Amino acid sequence: MFFTKKNFVLLIILFLAGLLRFYNLTWGFPFFFNPDERNMATAITELRLPGDLSQIPLCLIGQISPISSVGDGDCNLNPHFFAYGQFPLYLAFVSDQAFKLVLGSISSVLSTNFPSAIFWLRFWSAVFSILTVLMVYLITRKLFTNSNSHGFPRISSQISTDPRKSVPLSVFIPPLLAAFTPGLIQSAHFGTTESILTFLFLFTIFLSLKLFDPKKHSLIKFALLNSLVLGLAVGIKVSSIVFTAIPLFSALFYCFETLEQKPLYLKRIVIFLFFAILLLFLTGLFFAVSSPYNLIDWTSFKSAVFGYESDVARGTIDVFYTRQFINTTPIVFQLQKIFPYALGWPIFISGILGFIWINFQLILDKLQRHNPSISLRVKDNLSLWILDFGFIFYFLPNSFLFVKWTRFMTPVLPIFSIFSAFFLFQMYNFFINLSCLIQKSKIKNQNYNSNLKTNVRFKFLVVVLSFEFCVLSFIPGIAYLSIYSNPDTRIQASEWIYENIPTYDEILSETANVYDLPLPTTENLEPRTKNYNVIPFNFYDLDENPELFDQLINNLTKSDYILVPSRRIFANYLRLPEKYPLVNKYYNLLFSGKLGFEEVKKISSFSQFSIFNFPSKISDEILQGKQFSIPDESAEETWSVFDHPVVRIYKKSKSFTKYEYEFLFKQ
Repeated sequence: MFFTKKNFVLLIILFLAGLLRFYNLTWGFPFFFNPDERNMATAITELRLPGDLSQIPLCLIGQISPISSVGDGDCNLNPHFFAYGQFPLYLAFVSDQAFKLVLGSISSVLSTNFPSAIFWLRFWSAVFSILTVLMVYLITRKLFTNSNSHGFPRISSQISTDPRKSVPLSVFIPPLLAAFTPGLIQSAHFGTTESILTFLFLFTIFLSLKLFDPKKHSLIKFALLNSLVLGLAVGIKVSSIVFTAIPLFSALFYCFETLEQKPLYLKRIVIFLFFAILLLFLTGLFFAVSSPYNLIDWTSFKSAVFGYESDVARGTIDVFYTRQFINTTPIVFQLQKIFPYALGWPIFISGILGFIWINFQLILDKLQRHNPSISLRVKDNLSLWILDFGFIFYFLPNSFLFVKWTRFMTPVLPIFSIFSAFFLFQMYNFFINLSCLIQKSKIKNQNYNSNLKTNVRFKFLVVVLSFEFCVLSFIPGIAYLSIYSNPDTRIQASEWIYENIPTYDEILSETANVYDLPLPTTENLEPRTKNYNVIPFNFYDLDENPELFDQLINNLTKSDYILVPSRRIFANYLRLPEKYPLVNKYYNLLFSGKLGFEEVKKISSFSQFSIFNFPSKISDEILQGKQFSIPDESAEETWSVFDHPVVRIYKKSKSFTKYEYEFLFKQ
């Protein structure tokens, strides 16, 4: 029966996850600031099919050619974009056409405009993010059923009265934490591939755990299901090939540890090799089906993925948008610049402690096998091995890449919710056991009933503290919604410029932005009549190109305002003064006021949450109507610059001549 108490609790969690992910999904319209999202949407606009459904088969046959050009005829399925595969592009395109069919607005040529492409990319990103929360629940439940609960306690009454189907309420804590994880909420609001890949990554872990169900499972079926998931993942992003390590690791354990008939060692090797070959072959097959132009247009695919994209990831070419990673330390960077913001401090700290605790437990398990005198409560840690291996095998290779963008860590964010809950459960068990020991030590000297009441109170206190921890873990995710509740900071900055800066004033800005500020329209989409001479200066190459310095001096003498649209340049270059001395000098002079400009406006949209309606007697200074912000400008660059960059505007307060500016830079 579907509508059980267990499913009701799960539906509530998924509903909350949906609210958090679909909330203001059209943020930023009509401006779209995420470059990956824009590139994917542009590729979708190139796709076309004939409106006559009978012509589609001929169209598909004709598309088996790498030379089909953009804009040629009424049929094109080659997106001519290979940073990512075709599956998410086709999914958004087909969704748009199906929606138009329902509305009865099908035209002679099936195509998708840019805003619609953005919407459907975000729609499916949000859907897969919700499915990720569901997958966290399924994985947690498998950990509970496969391995004698792995420390997941029955914090309260069980959902079912049937002991064979009993599910402790504690298994709902990890998906609840995942539902409120800020990084997953952000990725759901971007029409990119991270949400899909995160879901597929967890799906491979779930299938691997399912292999060790008490019921007997076929390795062939296991290979088929995993290859479908892996084929889609690799088709979307080739680097997802690392996902294959999880089913291979699981199959290796299955062949050498759990086969009931205990065949000869050589036979076990043959079985595993057969599985590995079958898995890789079927993965390649589904890879080709999900993203066919990766093979049809092999030259373009190879050039993009194994050329430019690979060079950027490894840092073998210098591009302006990866300079934040110069001289960064793997793992330390993620621990400092990504996880505290993408997870929130409660889940981050408890997740790290849970990860350490799990690995300590696994090491003890290994020692116990060689030394029976070592006692360990958990009898079977195989499922924890699979989860731990999947996390480590994905985390380490991506941590040691030169580029360390937040999105590279998105697939492991939901696993932190499991680690965090594991730590919470272990602490719960520890304090409950401690209360029992205290009770036993005092039972001889005290009344039994009084002692029992004390124990019950202690357990209640532990439950309350656990509940408070969960509430604290929800705050970063709830606060992150404020970013999508307010107008984008670039829109706010544009409005301020139009209202406060006179027409025809000179504004010195920075180049290489998706949009130059001020944006051409207001919030009501009405064109502005004011005109400004905005100079998008190339600060990225200031130290390499001597001509740019002369241009900068000339621009400073005539500029009335300076606009800093994000932290992209100054935050990355100020930590490298020896490599970029001129850029460092410029920003140090600007921020200190010595450049002759003073800050007149700083527009930010950090995560915020409010505590309302508390009596002023409680705390006039802290609680009464106050908003608490979570500053995150020091996080990894892409965490903030795509949806909530801090915009700074400086007004000239003192004029200098060209020679005076040159003297300032030489000091």
